[in-house]
Order: sequence, then structure tokens, then C-alpha cells
Amino acid sequence: MKASDLRENTEAELVQMCDEKKKALAELNVKSIIGEAAEQPLMKRYLRRDIARINTVMNEMADQKKGSA
Repeated sequence: MKASDLRENTEAELVQMCDEKKKALAELNVKSIIGEAAEQPLMKRYLRRDIARINTVMNEMADQKKGSA
């Protein structure tokens, strides 16, 4: 997932995507506690980075709104 692709989405879509990624990350954390997460060990890293990218784009959108208002 690239930041340039994320910038094409609306704010509501970004919030929804972020919620989905956070839910998936929480599920992986639970699985790792139980001991079942050896399937995709790098998925947690990818999810955390995707969440950070989404938050960055949302912050950029908020700054643009403040600057134009």
C-alpha cells in the first residue's frame, strides 16, 4: 500500500481502512499470545506500517483543511 494510493481516498474511507487494519493487528496479537501466529511473521510489521501511512495521510488532509480555511 502506497501513500500516493491512499491520497486518492476520502477521509471516511481512510478511517474505515485504519479500523480494519487495527482489528487485524489486534487479532494477530491475540494469536501470537496463544501461539498460533507463526504463519506470517512479518504481517504485524506490515499492518503497523500501513496504519502509520494511513494516519500520516489523514494528518496531511487535516493540515490542508486548516490551511485553506
